[in-house]
Amino acid sequence: MKRFFLFLMVLLFVFSTTVYARGGGDSSGGRTKIVWADWALAEDALKPIYEKCIASFTSKNPDIEIEPFTLPYASYIDQMLIATAAGNAPDVIRIKNEWVPEYHAVGAFRDIRSFINKNVLDDFYPGSLDSLTMDGKLIGLSWQNGTYVLFYNKALLSRAGITQLPRTLDELVAAAYKISALGTDARGNKIYGMAIPASGGVESNEGINIYPMLWGYGGDLLDSSKRVNLTNAPAIKAFTTIQKLFVDGISPVGSTFKDTRNLYGQGVLGFVWDTSGPGAAAPEQAAPNKEEYWQNLGTMVIPRESGPNGHAYVSEQSMAVTRTVSDAKMPAVARFLEQQTGYEVLNILYENNQNKTSNRKSVMEAFRTKDNPIFLTCVETSNSIKFFPYVNFIETDKLLSDALTMLAQGRNVNTVMQETQTKIQALFDKK
Repeated sequence: MKRFFLFLMVLLFVFSTTVYARGGGDSSGGRTKIVWADWALAEDALKPIYEKCIASFTSKNPDIEIEPFTLPYASYIDQMLIATAAGNAPDVIRIKNEWVPEYHAVGAFRDIRSFINKNVLDDFYPGSLDSLTMDGKLIGLSWQNGTYVLFYNKALLSRAGITQLPRTLDELVAAAYKISALGTDARGNKIYGMAIPASGGVESNEGINIYPMLWGYGGDLLDSSKRVNLTNAPAIKAFTTIQKLFVDGISPVGSTFKDTRNLYGQGVLGFVWDTSGPGAAAPEQAAPNKEEYWQNLGTMVIPRESGPNGHAYVSEQSMAVTRTVSDAKMPAVARFLEQQTGYEVLNILYENNQNKTSNRKSVMEAFRTKDNPIFLTCVETSNSIKFFPYVNFIETDKLLSDALTMLAQGRNVNTVMQETQTKIQALFDKK
């Protein structure tokens, strides 16, 4: 057994070197080099924006070089997990907060608290760094929040004769059917009323797409006794509704986040819930007419069964520091984290239609002067935000993604959700 474990660790190390090779040392031309990993740099629509974030730092810190490193989002989480486990990862990596427990389990990060300016730490809202504190160690700083909102296409709603935005989930589904009934657009492309990404695990974090529907109909992953419950009446109604969207062709089957964003950008998708930043900016790349795209873009709070103020979630994303960063290098890394989580960089994201909110008080106070419909939807959505458990998040998300695939294939809803509930409960029972 020990021999097998040693072989596995060697295999992880060798594989991780294909992900990232720490070349060139920690300095270049007398400057401290910080290697920063971020999946956004792999997307053509986002790369120039994040390069501006880097430039905003290096222009004021000429003694520090930022070397960007990227992987496509679909492979980012697993590849970075392998690299950090082997101690061969970049210095700073962008993560979603729900990934922290799994990364922490392999000793991925180091404690940074003593290197961060106290004024910066005090600027974060109380409790906002809790999910980044493991065993008393602060492993990173909260960077940007992507609030999930419901995007809709004004032109498609008008063509379908929908004169009032849906106020309930049932009205939303009914509107999606009306839009799908339009058939095709002028170019012959099929029109979808609504889209729920479900590619069968091609991309990470697809399972979370069930939550707005599950919460909206009164269900949740865990019941009041903290047991997994995906088979009660509210949950079954939610999953039955999702299945009908797939089976009836209202939502495309087997689509990734990128696919649904492209459909929205092409003007052939009526409704989709997505994060407020990339969900608005990324589809523009697929738009035949960019001006018309922005004219037809609308956002609203995701509704619930009995009213307009349903539950969405916030995708909390942070900058975490990997365990191989030395104390000598930490002052430079701390400067990078402090500046990147501040107003200047968040404003760069805002001005490039990313609409990211922040957990720093000074940033949000400065943002109060903004006048942007998408951003205002984020503010309104924040009144009914819900959070999913970060414990077992990645494993749970994969099982929910598998459930979405089986539902799209037309399998019995009760059977699928009973099997999924049993598997997820087994994860929680191990803790």
